[in-house]
Amino acid sequence: MFRILLIISLLFFTHGLFAQKDSLSYFLQSAKSAEQNRQTQQALNFYLKAAFIEENSQEKVYLSTTYERIGNLYQGRGLYQKALDYFLQANKLAKQNNDEGAQMRLLQALGASQYALKDLNKAAENYQDALQKAKETQNKGGIASILGKLFLIEEARQNYDKAVLYAEESLLLYENTKQPQFVSSTLNNIGFLYRKKGDYKKSEEAFSRSLETNKQILSSQSGESRAITLLNIGVIYTNLEDEKNAIKAFNEALAIRERTGRPGTVAETQNYIARHYLVTDYYDRAETSANAAVTNAQKARDYKNLADAYQTLAEVYRKTGNFKRSDEYARLKSVANDSLSAQKEIDAQKNQKVQIAAEREESEFRLLLAERQKQELIVKQITLEAEKNAKEIEINKQAIAALEKDKKLQQADRERQIAERLRIQQDLVIAQQRLMNEKKQQELIAVQKEQALQALALEQQKRKSNEAEAQKEKAQAANKLAEAEKEKEKENSRFILYAAAAGAFLSLIIIVLVLWSVINKSRANRVLEAQKKELEVAATKIQEQNDMLVMSEEELRQNMEELEAQRDALQSITNRLELANIDIQGKNDELAASEEELRQNVDALNVMQEALLSQTTQLSLQNQNILASIHYAKRIQTAILPSVMAIQTVFADSFILYKPRDVVAGDFYWLSNPHSHYEHDTVIMAVGDCTGHGVPGAFMTLIGNTILNQIVNESDVYQPHQILWELDKRLVDTLKQDSESFKVRDGMDISVMAYQKKINKVTFSSAKRPVWHFQSGDLIEYKGSKSSIGGTFEESKKFELCELTLREKNETKQDNDVIYMFTDGYVDQFGGDDNKRLMTKKFRELLKSVQDKEMKEQGEYLDTFFESWRGEEKQLDDVLVVGIKL
Repeated sequence: MFRILLIISLLFFTHGLFAQKDSLSYFLQSAKSAEQNRQTQQALNFYLKAAFIEENSQEKVYLSTTYERIGNLYQGRGLYQKALDYFLQANKLAKQNNDEGAQMRLLQALGASQYALKDLNKAAENYQDALQKAKETQNKGGIASILGKLFLIEEARQNYDKAVLYAEESLLLYENTKQPQFVSSTLNNIGFLYRKKGDYKKSEEAFSRSLETNKQILSSQSGESRAITLLNIGVIYTNLEDEKNAIKAFNEALAIRERTGRPGTVAETQNYIARHYLVTDYYDRAETSANAAVTNAQKARDYKNLADAYQTLAEVYRKTGNFKRSDEYARLKSVANDSLSAQKEIDAQKNQKVQIAAEREESEFRLLLAERQKQELIVKQITLEAEKNAKEIEINKQAIAALEKDKKLQQADRERQIAERLRIQQDLVIAQQRLMNEKKQQELIAVQKEQALQALALEQQKRKSNEAEAQKEKAQAANKLAEAEKEKEKENSRFILYAAAAGAFLSLIIIVLVLWSVINKSRANRVLEAQKKELEVAATKIQEQNDMLVMSEEELRQNMEELEAQRDALQSITNRLELANIDIQGKNDELAASEEELRQNVDALNVMQEALLSQTTQLSLQNQNILASIHYAKRIQTAILPSVMAIQTVFADSFILYKPRDVVAGDFYWLSNPHSHYEHDTVIMAVGDCTGHGVPGAFMTLIGNTILNQIVNESDVYQPHQILWELDKRLVDTLKQDSESFKVRDGMDISVMAYQKKINKVTFSSAKRPVWHFQSGDLIEYKGSKSSIGGTFEESKKFELCELTLREKNETKQDNDVIYMFTDGYVDQFGGDDNKRLMTKKFRELLKSVQDKEMKEQGEYLDTFFESWRGEEKQLDDVLVVGIKL
């Protein structure tokens, strides 16, 4: 019993703690605090806990607001579908609560989510409903904001007339409420809309008004907001054909953004400047700004601004008649757009993964809350059972105690009544005995009185008899003693005197007896009267005792009836407890049903997860198949590339640093077979960088390798510049790049070196790739031709032949000539403390610093430095560096 009470008390204690900590106000306050501290996930968890509590309670006062806050958090994370689901629930509750303010907010939130999800029709419907409510409450700020959203929707639908109406209506409100920033942006939008409609006069008027407003607010701005306003001013001046003020505004914006050190925004500003110069026909300036934008966009990996810069350059070269460069930059723009699309696809996949993760996290979180609620219900049920049992025990104890008490009282009452009856009976017996004694005494007195009266009567009779006898004797004596009367007169007189005295004495005795009898009778009567009164009192007492007994019996009967009523009440309580048990059982059944529903939801979630897992497994299998194919391609590519042993057979002191960005690479190196028939054993070495990387680049390397084999090993072409010319021609033919219906602009940058070992002679030719020559620690750079291989074949393409001047070999001088051939992957890699490109200058210094090392050590050092420089950054491109010591 003690253990049960201890467990119950512990359950009450823990439940009390949960009730205090898990209160609705606690979670809402914690969520707001986390939200203010930008702890989004913590805020979301607190709001979900609050929502769970409200969903399972009778009152749902704050549930609409809680759903709204959850939706806002999901919307802030870009999870618009999740946000939309919660906004819909919140709006439904707001309608039930007749909360007009919340409905207006939620309709706008629904519109924003649907706009982000490209559901323009539903977004417009919700914004229209919100607009109606804002007009009903005369909320001018809300009306203007909603009109701005409707303007964006109609602009996206290309309903420019309707968009203009919304914009002009919102403009009036912003002007009335004195909000210059919104006035400026709205006027700017109106200007663009009128331009799209072809109404240039109204467009110019709107731009001019926007410009004046921007000038008014410019002085109060700083930082990025000021730069954006200056860009708007520059655009307006450009539209107004005011070149001087336009470029002034653009340059001011550029100066502000350059101070922030963010290459993406700098690239955007430079693109604005380049476009301005392009439309004003300053092509050289446009080219300069666009190239600067390319550099900054590449630093920021901002493919949109990179594509815009390439587009500007393509247009610049097209307008200046350099169609080849124009096509090249058009191709680069296409590559940048592909990268942008790939990035968007990756972002979309990430967003989908985040969406799925959010769904899973929320489902798991809600399952945890449900499990916790289930545990708390179990605790509550155990607590209720314990309370019920404790109450039943207490009620039973009280009932038993009351019964025991009543029993004792009744027993005492019975004993008292029995004792009282015995006493009354004894008193009656005593009274009866006394009455009998008094009666006997009265009877005795009566007998004595009768005897006294009889004695008196006998005495009188005797006296009369004696008198008669005396008279008779007197007569006789008179007769006999007539003669002696005289003599005896004295004696007769004495006799008479004595007789009279005796009669008087007897009379006196009789009178005394009569008086004594009367007195005794009076005394007896008084005693009888007293006894009668005592009997009456005793009878009254007996009657009262009988009445008391009757009352006691009535009270006992009432007590028995009360006991019966208490038993009935106890039975009623028992019945209610049984009903409560049935109710609890019903709730348990409901809980079991909820658990079943929850289990079904979990099963559905598991089915979804299994489907996702199946899809993931299929994707994984597909990915494995693709990877297997790519790895097989790698084996093919590796088999085609020269082996390290083959290279070291020709160049004993050399290294190859080859790091594909993906499994296979677009960079490749090629080595000819040593040819004994060409000028004392000439060896041809080539290092190429094909367009793209990964699988497309790898295909290009195979094509390049095949064509080089054909040129050198089959056609016996050994001069590097002739090799490049043939490579260009054959690659164009192979890829059909001269066909109008099938244009492929892919190609490669490549350097080719010919080494004649016996005469110690090196010649090389290069297509946009340099060759570096270190001699006695000094660097000599050969830049090569500016033309690439492939794209288009032109007879005018020239690939220069260069000869490296090597030092004369002698036994006294120990330093050697070192040749480096490399692609651009190493120098273009982002990294370091500032996350910038390595650049050519740093690479040159790096190579200078390792000239005292053996070539193998140089290769290892360059590899280690590259990985350290890259750090956590993704490898940007394939890396290939070849070092040869001659």
